[in-house]
Amino acid sequence: MNFRHLSGSSATPKTLKFGFDQKSFVKIINKTAVSQSLTNATEQTLMRGHSAAITCTATNKNLMLTGETGYDSDVLLWDTETNQILQRFSEHDGGIIAVDFSDDDLFWCSYGADGWLHIVEIASGDIVCRQAPTASNELLKLSILKFGGRISDPRGFKLALYQLIGISESGLLVKIVFNPKTALIETTVINSANIKKSVMDCEFLQTDRNLAVAVTLSGDVFMIDLTTQALICQMQLPGQISVLNCVSVLKPNQALLQQRQAQQKKNIYQTYGRMEQLDEFVAIGGQNAVCILRGQQNNWQVVKRLNLAENVIGIDSDEAGRIIFECSSGKIQLLVPPDYIQAELCSHHTKRITSMQFIGDKLVCAASEDNTLRILDLCDYNPGLVINTGFTAKTPTYPTAVCLNEVQLVTGFSNGDLKIYDVENGDLLTQIQAADRGVIASISCMRNLILLGSQTGDVRVWDLRGQKIVDQQRPHTQPVCQVQLMKDLKENPLVISSSEDRYLCATVAGVRILDFQLGGPLRAFVQINGLFFCIGGRAVDIVDLKEHKLVDHLEFQQRLMSLCARSDSELVVGCDDGSVLRIGVNANKLSLIEAKVKVHGGSVDKISSFNGVVVSADSVGELVVWD
Repeated sequence: MNFRHLSGSSATPKTLKFGFDQKSFVKIINKTAVSQSLTNATEQTLMRGHSAAITCTATNKNLMLTGETGYDSDVLLWDTETNQILQRFSEHDGGIIAVDFSDDDLFWCSYGADGWLHIVEIASGDIVCRQAPTASNELLKLSILKFGGRISDPRGFKLALYQLIGISESGLLVKIVFNPKTALIETTVINSANIKKSVMDCEFLQTDRNLAVAVTLSGDVFMIDLTTQALICQMQLPGQISVLNCVSVLKPNQALLQQRQAQQKKNIYQTYGRMEQLDEFVAIGGQNAVCILRGQQNNWQVVKRLNLAENVIGIDSDEAGRIIFECSSGKIQLLVPPDYIQAELCSHHTKRITSMQFIGDKLVCAASEDNTLRILDLCDYNPGLVINTGFTAKTPTYPTAVCLNEVQLVTGFSNGDLKIYDVENGDLLTQIQAADRGVIASISCMRNLILLGSQTGDVRVWDLRGQKIVDQQRPHTQPVCQVQLMKDLKENPLVISSSEDRYLCATVAGVRILDFQLGGPLRAFVQINGLFFCIGGRAVDIVDLKEHKLVDHLEFQQRLMSLCARSDSELVVGCDDGSVLRIGVNANKLSLIEAKVKVHGGSVDKISSFNGVVVSADSVGELVVWD
């Protein structure tokens, strides 16, 4: 069983980056950094090393920094060419807020929730500065921090001082000057008269690294001279964009950049004109829009504006002038100059997968807590059909179970509702409100009959033609984990159900005809050749329900969370530690074939298979395809 693809997105703001080779991009899925090709979604490289969710990223050539949340939080320095960890930095407590590289590739910095700013030498990994930014003898809490380069004097010559720019939690713009000789920083709050609004993001300009662009909560764009703290220009984007979340300054060609920097050096007797060489492209992402600006001296104009139906949370650009941005829905898109036509790279769920259902051997439908049903193409992993369930993020209702009924997707929700969608176009065909009293945990379909298993311990059989309940019972005292609808010898509906009360039950017309108790919560089962293969607690069991006997038992150290049959002779099991186990079945005897140890970032709660293809999903939002 080989790894094929990792799907998902944690929609972490300001973490999307271009790859160093300009052929890939880096996105974050909880604890994992994923490098994916811009042209071929099947080409992926995973970088795992964090024990908690990644909160911030920074790239510089082939190097990448990632910081995580949590009390004992680490910063990792990666070589993205070899996918190796070069440095692990564990000096912060409480989580990492920001990381970045200096322009000259000598230093990197990290700022944590503990209030400490660390500046580290890249070559040696030594800490050259450790200080908490303060203003007026009070600790400054930052939400954004960007590392620039050496400060230039009015003639354009570089000084032995480095400049950083940050944003405080209250939205103030903060300038930090680092002196390598004294290993100290000096912090100044930029409180120009016109900058009175909450700043959301900022970035150094490329033409002159003493200039910065900042975007605000009110939709304003500021250009600021960090040396004099003067406001150079201010503009508001057309179309009344209320919130601007992120900004990226497009990187010019290196030869052109060096030529510009050489032109900036003037005679000692001349006055330095800071704006006369300004020629910048700036990409800005905000609420329902992406704008591309061009600034020449004091004149700024909108080159391109894209109207979207969602919020842009991250944006980046490369030396080729391409722009990549991520939306809060998990959609990542690429803009290519000169026309900046949109090209969708991927569209993934942003929260935990609650249920999965194969649609043939080439498509799989995943229901997620982000209130979507997404159909993933297993051939090229390109974005497929996305069905919005109608609920919003403000409501606690989300899809919890999905089942394919011929050409219909039958979906159960956390509030007990039932909705049926057309699998081809995503249209809502019908719905039944309060189809169950509690959270619908599992669904099984057989033509016009739909079996629901609830977290209240109930099972119900609905007839879709009359939209009425034809069978209702409560065979369990704990939440139902899985149900299966079959027919008995008299063609009556036969209900098979498993529950956290450790029972596997078979009922007909409300009568409990067969049951078997296992040693732990019975979270899943599959039926092969008349026998039931179940996971209960930490063991896999083979149960002959008709004879009421245990055929075989295989125990593990991990808790077993999910189960599927890859074939009649092989089972695949997901574990709470992120491992995936392959278990062989030979003459009704169980044996471990292979253990994929901790291949997931969280507990593997859902797993499904069809024609040898296996899809597993965990508690932190990762969905992995195997074959």
